[in-house]
Amino acid sequence: MTIRDDLIAELQRVAGKDVHVIAYQDNADVLDRKTVMVKQRTIQPLPATPKSGLRIDYTLTFIAPALNPAIAEAQLDEWVPELLDDLRMNWFVWTEATKVLFSTTNLAYDVDAFVLTSAVNQSRKAAIK
Repeated sequence: MTIRDDLIAELQRVAGKDVHVIAYQDNADVLDRKTVMVKQRTIQPLPATPKSGLRIDYTLTFIAPALNPAIAEAQLDEWVPELLDDLRMNWFVWTEATKVLFSTTNLAYDVDAFVLTSAVNQSRKAAIK
């Protein structure tokens, strides 16, 4: 299992079944429900532990399904802060949410976040032993 898998699993657990979580940056056709798209941006060593610790930066795009801007804005106002508050893992930090337009029709927030992990995936460690 990778750290992305852990992040996706936690997003799905916290968001519930009424939110579609897209695990990788991809095109989304018609959005029929609230959606979170996970986009990995960078991987860098942690300065304090350059041989084993990593910081992986993500953008989590929270997309409102409503096409009416007033309804979409209300959906985002309620949903995004609540979901971010529920993501309370000690290895996950979000730093900023910026309102954006997803495709040409849906309001969204791009949330800058990062996770802290080791350079070796836990599943690979188990396979090596």
